[in-house]
Amino acid sequence: MGRVCPPSFLLVLCLSLPVFFSACMSPYTYQTAKVVQPDEFQLMWNGALTGVSRDDLLDPAVNLGLNPMLGFGSRFPMRAQRFDWGVQLALEAPLGFDIKYQFVGNPYSSFAAALSAGLGYSPRIASFYRSHERLDVQRLFHASLPLLLTFDFNQGKTALTLIPTYRYSFNTVVDYHAAILQVNLRFRTIDNDGFKRYFTIEAHAGKSLKGTYRFDNLYFYGLGIGFQGIHKLDYSKQPGEKIRKRKKEHKVLFSY
Repeated sequence: MGRVCPPSFLLVLCLSLPVFFSACMSPYTYQTAKVVQPDEFQLMWNGALTGVSRDDLLDPAVNLGLNPMLGFGSRFPMRAQRFDWGVQLALEAPLGFDIKYQFVGNPYSSFAAALSAGLGYSPRIASFYRSHERLDVQRLFHASLPLLLTFDFNQGKTALTLIPTYRYSFNTVVDYHAAILQVNLRFRTIDNDGFKRYFTIEAHAGKSLKGTYRFDNLYFYGLGIGFQGIHKLDYSKQPGEKIRKRKKEHKVLFSY
């Protein structure tokens, strides 16, 4: 009988596999402008198709590279109010993390706005494609500055988020600047006590504004779906409250 892998080993394995398959063109976020609350955390799973071309999208001779994507991410609260942070592990997206600051709205408002800043990394095996040939093979670092604008409907049951993003990708040899527009529509499917589940449809389109040779005129786009679960961290304390040890109680045997 074979040995059974411990759950902790399987978790580390699942989180490590995307490191060897990540690429650089997908900026999927599957989030809104509203930050995670101090007593919550969020998990995200997603799948998508992404594409990249070197020429104008209207050119009938354009060669596309379409790649499937599977991803995982999570968001956590911060001690500072109106801030949260997240990590992303995906087959087609920069591996990295980001910090988000919500400067308009609250958890129940119909409109919210936030600024985010993120850093990511794509290993050398992650590559652009043109037809069946690699457009280039580079190890890239990424810096992203998204603006998130969320319109919330039906008391949080439906939300539309627009995310214009600036991204700078670089290494010691190449670099390029890109403008990206992301749009996602999120639906709440479950709202139990202490747990919420969402289904999200997200799309993006963008273009590299300038860059070194072969990176100066890239068009990229994609469509994906994602699932998010938001869970309460602790029901027994208020946000910012430290857990106190319960005092030992002594039984009174007699009194006078």
